[in-house]
Amino acid sequence: MTRPTVTLIFTSDDHGFPYYGFMEPYASLAPVGHPKVLTPRLDALAARGALFPYATSTAPKCEHAFQGELVGKEALDQIKGGTNNLDLSQEWTWARILRDVGGYSDVMQCGKYWEGDVLGGGGFTDEYDSGATADHFGRETVQPALDFLTAAVTAGRPCALSAAPRIPHLPFPTPTFPGYATYRALYDTMDWSTEWLAGWQSTTWAHNFYGMVSWVDAIYGALEDHLLTLGVLDDTLILFWSDNGFGLKESKDTDTHNGRATPIIAAYPAAFGPCVSERIVSCIDFLPTILDYAEVVSPTAPLIDALSMRALCESGGTTPWRLWKPGQWTISAGRHAYASDFVRADSTVTRGILYTDNHNVAKRVYDLGNDTEEAHNLIATPAGQAFAAKYTPLLRDWEVSRVPPAIG
Repeated sequence: MTRPTVTLIFTSDDHGFPYYGFMEPYASLAPVGHPKVLTPRLDALAARGALFPYATSTAPKCEHAFQGELVGKEALDQIKGGTNNLDLSQEWTWARILRDVGGYSDVMQCGKYWEGDVLGGGGFTDEYDSGATADHFGRETVQPALDFLTAAVTAGRPCALSAAPRIPHLPFPTPTFPGYATYRALYDTMDWSTEWLAGWQSTTWAHNFYGMVSWVDAIYGALEDHLLTLGVLDDTLILFWSDNGFGLKESKDTDTHNGRATPIIAAYPAAFGPCVSERIVSCIDFLPTILDYAEVVSPTAPLIDALSMRALCESGGTTPWRLWKPGQWTISAGRHAYASDFVRADSTVTRGILYTDNHNVAKRVYDLGNDTEEAHNLIATPAGQAFAAKYTPLLRDWEVSRVPPAIG
C-alpha cells in the first residue's frame, strides 16, 4: 500500500456530539444519537469507515482544540505564558512536517483554524479564508478547496487538505447565505416539544441549529463528491471530528464531557474497512496517524499522549489502546485535569469521568452512563470515592511526571 493520494481532515465547528444521525444507536450515553437530525453524508462516511463514538477533543474551546489537533498535544503541553495560545510558527504541526520533512508541496487550510495568523503560520503551503472571521469557506463556496484538490491530483502529487467551515458555529447566519434557508427548511414541520433544550433556548434557536448541522453535512458531501469525480476517494485518508461541543445544552467553554466529546471517523478504503470501536481516540491522534500513513518520520520525539490510529483502524478497532483518557484545560478558575473511562464507578461497563482537585478545583466524579449533564457529583459515595482513588494518582503521575496511560 502506498501513502494516501489525499489526506482530508474535516472539522465540524461547535457541533455537539449527540447531533449526528449515525450516533443514534449509541444510547448508553443518553441522549447520544438523534433520530431527527439529518446528516446523511456523514452517516454514510461513518458506515464505511472506522467510527469511534466515544472520542474526545483536547478542550471545550476551539482554538485550544485546533492547536491540539495540529501539534498532537494535550492542553497541558500547549500552555505558554498562562494561556493555551501557541506560536504555531515554532511548532512541528502535522502540516509543517508534511511540507518540510515529507516533501509535500500541497498542504492547504480552508476556513477557521487557530483564530488567525497572529499565532503564527501552521506550516501550510496554501490558505483560504482563515481566522476568526472565516465565514466564506463553506457558507459561500468550497471552490478553492476543489481547485486545490484538482490541481494536486491531476499533477500526481500527494496532498493534504484541512477543511474547517465555521458551521454550525454561532452566530447562526442570516438567510442571505446560500444554503442556510434550504437546510433550515428540512425541519419546518418538526415537533419541537421533546427536544433537548436549556431553559433559555427557544425552538427557533434549535430550528436554526439543526439546519446548520445539515448544512455542514452537505458541505462535507460536496468535498467527497469531488474526490469521487477525481477517482481518488478510495485512496483518500479522511479524518472527521468536531472541535468542541455546543449542541442545545450549554457546553462550549465548559470543562465537561459535553464540552469535550466528539465522534471521530477515520476512513481509508485502500487500507481498512468499516468498524465501530469503543476505544477513546482523540484529535491529538491525528498527527501520528497522518504521518504514519504518509510514511513520514517526525523530526521531534514521540509525543507522550498521541497514538497513531493506523493499527487500531486496520485491526477493526480491537488492537490494544490507552485504557483511559487524561486531559487538562486552563480556565479562569484554575486548571482542570480529568480522566474518562469505560468503567463506571459501580464497575458496570459504560462511562465515568473524574475531575481532580489539582489546582484547588474541587474533586468531582460523575457516572456518564446515567448522568450525561453531570448534575450529581458522586464524590461523597463509596463508589465515587473508589473511582477517584483509582484515577487521582494516575492523573497526577500524568500531569507531573508525564507518565502516559497504560496500553492494554
